Amino acid sequence: MLSELKENSGVIIEELNIAILKKDGKIKVYSLKCTHLGCIVKFYNDGFICPCHGSEFGSDGEVLKGPALKALKSLNYRIKNNKIYVSLI
Repeated sequence: MLSELKENSGVIIEELNIAILKKDGKIKVYSLKCTHLGCIVKFYNDGFICPCHGSEFGSDGEVLKGPALKALKSLNYRIKNNKIYVSLI
């Protein structure tokens, strides 16, 4: 539920390979699929790291270190009845 997501925190939903983050009062939802070759990134030091080839991404999804060249995919979502619904398409 949205009310359970505290400021400057997030939740990883492994079965969907997504991260939902709340920072500065804003919600961001990212795919955990690395933009290099599609491995699933892991949360690490306030960002994400790819266990396959070492790409690093900030908490904003932007590339900090390659070989990935593109940011993590930002996913669309909507909020209804205090719940976050994410579009996986």
